Amino acid sequence: MIFLFLRERAKYFVEQGQDLPPAFNLCAGFNLDIVKDLYHIIYDTTFGFSCGFALGCKGPFWGLCHKQSIKMRTTIYVDGLNLYYRCLRKTEFKWLDLSLLFTNLLDAKYEINRINYFFAYIKPLPFDPEAKDRQSPYLRALETKKNITFHIGNFTKRKVEMHLWDDPISTVKVIRAEEKGSDVNLATNLLNDAWKDQYDAAFVVSSDPDLKEGMRLAKQEFPKKQINLITPGSGRQASKELKYIADHHFEIIQEDLKNAQFPDTIPDTNITKPRSW
Repeated sequence: MIFLFLRERAKYFVEQGQDLPPAFNLCAGFNLDIVKDLYHIIYDTTFGFSCGFALGCKGPFWGLCHKQSIKMRTTIYVDGLNLYYRCLRKTEFKWLDLSLLFTNLLDAKYEINRINYFFAYIKPLPFDPEAKDRQSPYLRALETKKNITFHIGNFTKRKVEMHLWDDPISTVKVIRAEEKGSDVNLATNLLNDAWKDQYDAAFVVSSDPDLKEGMRLAKQEFPKKQINLITPGSGRQASKELKYIADHHFEIIQEDLKNAQFPDTIPDTNITKPRSW
């Protein structure tokens, strides 16, 4: 079969008036061991995509090489607060089905086994007393998805004294609401899951440069694994440090959000979209 494959590939290049790719020179004399190695590279490994180019697999032969590449076990790490403030807060698409979003966004070769969602339970604030009431049904909606796991940080609010921009000598007391622990939890799980060989490809969903070191270490210690970046929000500058480290970089745009909404009422439940959303 491999001889037929090579013969047909050679015929294709001749008919197209093209020179044979360099990889064909390895097969001079039809050394059976070399040919078998090439065959298994093309058909049996994740390098099929790259080797398809090496052997000139395009046109009618591209699908033959590409579709044989194996699935990649994939885990997604979502910085919930960053996702919300970067691309959801000012939109009507907050009722977001994360599982559907990433299924639509990523190539089929990425087999999503787990979506890790990092967040903190919101506390009512004087200027937004209903924040918790909106978060609660959304978390319940996410819980209906079997491949989503929650990782819970801490939500803090405190009174701090800050200097005014236009009058730096003067100060004013303000409420500072912060989420603590999610970035550390995300980086820790990214590394721990790599150590436990839970994924072949990881996607970090954030634009927070504080995640740089966790991503860098994951790539350094596990060079055979893909460490990828998904930036929340179209048109925003992703952290240059994160983009430099990542193997691949994607953006979430408004159309992606629109096409990945939960139904207003989750089927077979009493979970409904908050009216203010």
